[in-house]
Amino acid sequence: MQKDKFQNKIILPFRDLGAKDVALAGGKGASLGEMAKAGISVPPGFVILSTSFEKFLEGTDLNVEIDAILNSVSHKKIHTVENASEKIKALILSAEMPKDIAEEIQKFFKKLKTKYVAVRSSATAEDSASAAWAGQLESYLNTTEENLHENVKKCWASLFTPRAIVYRFEKELHKQKISVAVVVQKMIESEVSGIAFSVHPVTEDKNQLIIEAGFGLGEAIVGGEITPDSYVVAKSARKILDKNIGEQQKSLIRGDSSTNEWKVVPDNLAKKQKLNDRQIIELAEIIIEIEKHYRFPVDVEWALEKNIFHIVQCRPITTLQQANQEKKRETESKVKWYKLLSREGVDITTISQLDIVFYDLIWQAIKTQSEVFFTILRDRNFTHYIGVDPKEVGRFAYKKYFNNPKQIVKYYEEGKRILENIKKDTVRWSHQLSKNPTKNNFLSAFKNFRTSFEKISYIYSIISWLGIEAWQIDFEQMLNELIAKNHLEKQTETILLTIYKPWKKTGLIEIQEKLNHGQSPKRLADEYQFLRSWSVVWHKPITEDWVKSIHNPSQKVKPKIYSPEKLLNLLKPDKNEKMFLDIAPYIVFFKDWRDDARRSHAYYWSFFFDLLGQKFNVQRDNVGYLTLDEIEEILQTEILDNKIIEKRKKGCVVTIAKKGLMIRVLDGISSKYDEIAREVEQREQEKVVRGKIAQMGVVRGIVKILRSYHDIKRVEDGDILVANTTHPNYLPAMQKAAAFVTNEGGMISHAAIVARELKKPCIVGTGNATKILMEGDLVEVDANNGIVRILK
Repeated sequence: MQKDKFQNKIILPFRDLGAKDVALAGGKGASLGEMAKAGISVPPGFVILSTSFEKFLEGTDLNVEIDAILNSVSHKKIHTVENASEKIKALILSAEMPKDIAEEIQKFFKKLKTKYVAVRSSATAEDSASAAWAGQLESYLNTTEENLHENVKKCWASLFTPRAIVYRFEKELHKQKISVAVVVQKMIESEVSGIAFSVHPVTEDKNQLIIEAGFGLGEAIVGGEITPDSYVVAKSARKILDKNIGEQQKSLIRGDSSTNEWKVVPDNLAKKQKLNDRQIIELAEIIIEIEKHYRFPVDVEWALEKNIFHIVQCRPITTLQQANQEKKRETESKVKWYKLLSREGVDITTISQLDIVFYDLIWQAIKTQSEVFFTILRDRNFTHYIGVDPKEVGRFAYKKYFNNPKQIVKYYEEGKRILENIKKDTVRWSHQLSKNPTKNNFLSAFKNFRTSFEKISYIYSIISWLGIEAWQIDFEQMLNELIAKNHLEKQTETILLTIYKPWKKTGLIEIQEKLNHGQSPKRLADEYQFLRSWSVVWHKPITEDWVKSIHNPSQKVKPKIYSPEKLLNLLKPDKNEKMFLDIAPYIVFFKDWRDDARRSHAYYWSFFFDLLGQKFNVQRDNVGYLTLDEIEEILQTEILDNKIIEKRKKGCVVTIAKKGLMIRVLDGISSKYDEIAREVEQREQEKVVRGKIAQMGVVRGIVKILRSYHDIKRVEDGDILVANTTHPNYLPAMQKAAAFVTNEGGMISHAAIVARELKKPCIVGTGNATKILMEGDLVEVDANNGIVRILK
């Protein structure tokens, strides 16, 4: 269907569109039209064509104003992008929609005979560009007749969000005509919903399809908020081969106020199979029919409403690669677990009194023999050393927790749910204890917190130590072998960037997007309080000004990466090796999750410690020197001995062993501390920083130490960026810096990934860069040998 054939059309129903109509209807609209024409059950709807958007711009003369605004943009200066976006958005939203377009939208809406519709932007760019634009545009669910026109204009305006504008310039599209269509579709109030793959995505067996199902709306599964059922079906025999029933504690439903809300799933339904066997086979038939129509494997989003299956979305599966049928190497026999809970050398880290409670919870979580030595000295950081039998823990971890990569995702989802509950409990208990600080209320609150944090600490331990470290060590060894076997050493950088490319939104990107959607900075400041500095626990809270200062953290140099198909063709992994490749991006994300869990621990306990300190007339910081059992005893007896706290403040060692957490003062304590102290002193006197090589190269420059986002303004071209670790909102500074040096991190840390993208020398995991290097030092970063030398 040619675009000029429908030049005078404003809207077309799905049935009049097909796969070739991307220029008119965008990728999403064309796909829905193709399925509707094929007789597949698609929720009814229509597409406001891209020509209507162009007519709107011409009829209001906005096209001239928008071009002028875009011509003033310097996309590397984010404030010019943000200013342009705000101006264009205001112009579009304040402009009156042409009468003929408004009337046509109203007419087609009434034909749907529904109260709620979903209004979605649909990119008109083609091929690979279409996929990229899909991430830039917007969707508005639960739209009613009253706000339909407004949300259509918001979809039009989404073509000019800061992210979309930056994308135009980075891809040199700012001089080209770019348009957008809008899909309006009846909202399905699904009892059960989910996704399906017409070819099993793990085994790649073309005779198997897999269905995932959960109660409520599909956004919960797509967003990873719940653990769904999964059913494997043999396509030729129409037989269910396997069923894995997920326990679902909550479901997403449409609320009374036109917004989605969570609803608790009753106990009698939580563990129930979401689709019965007859429904599974019925849905399988539909998936097979869609695959036959398209003639390629498909990934389908579906919804069940009043016993009828509807297909909401359909995409090709592009990540399949026929499994290598050569003899499989026994990867498991080559697993090296030697760093699971032990660390070579000495780690220096800035932590607080609250870590006594934190590691008390960790011990409760893992119940395994290990020793952790800490020292608490005035004006000093903690120095710690961790040791354990690595072989025993390694075998245990691999067998119990990570034989199946899906376990990692399960632990993440569970941890996220618990943290959300802790957040709500904190508000509830803080309010109650402030008004009525009785013994019973304090004990109830304490036990509630302790139980919740023991659960999150268990997951923290699994993901942080048993999971991340084990998988990373084994994965890096396996990847090096694959690269060497296939003689791909010269392509190592591109392979690493392909495997570790970002796959999840960070908290900062979420904040940026919510700001773009008009949410107030004050509300976001309250919502994201836990994203505080992890170097100093009692840091100033996140403020409204801090939220306003966030620049778009998604802007960065676009690296060269391979398609998933090309990567697999190059590496030729067997089934076990492919499993490791699939799990690699999760490792990157879980490192951030681990930090969030720890920061949340400190933040939410601080509320309780505040109230406890008020009750017993003791400073909040001092409460953190007590163990969990000691706190419970104080609440029971209502007696607090300050002498214990004062002794520990002078210096103590915390040991986690079989019997539990023990605290001893420094007087006469083993030679271990003296040994560590001597090593630290020696390292400081050397004036040399050593770490892991993340990106090779040698440069000289002036040190700029970044302790928070606000410090990035101090970085100038050619400086050496030194930090505890880096984050997406450090990118403007990283683009200016000549090299990066961090205390923490490894081959897949944020600093390492960006260094490879920008081709800048980088040394990570030094443990002490921010202690030894001083602001203004002239240094040589020798990333060929992993050394930073102070020259002046």
